[in-house]
Amino acid sequence: MILRPTNTTVGAKAYLLERILHDYSDQACVDILQQIVPSMAPDSLVLISDFIVPDRITPNDIEVVSSNVMMLQMGGKERTEEEFRKVFDSAGLEVVGVYKPEYGHFGVVEGKLKHVRKHGRA
Repeated sequence: MILRPTNTTVGAKAYLLERILHDYSDQACVDILQQIVPSMAPDSLVLISDFIVPDRITPNDIEVVSSNVMMLQMGGKERTEEEFRKVFDSAGLEVVGVYKPEYGHFGVVEGKLKHVRKHGRA
């Protein structure tokens, strides 16, 4: 069950979800993000702070891989950059930045509304 917000701040500069989306399936993540979209201003950002699974897994990635096994058992999962892009796209958002440290897997995915009108054009 996804809780529905009753008073999402309208027109915030940023909406931060930290270590939340990994608890949910892709469709549930889309539903969560779609709850934010109507409140966003054209210049609002969505920031997702979570593990970002590398495209290629190495022995150094055991922490994120073992976390993913646990999350899958509960219906959630850690996501790759491409998987975040698909979730954002399905929610009406586009990824405009992905920030990862040189070492480790915790990063930030930055998104905005897909079709922001500027000067009367989409």
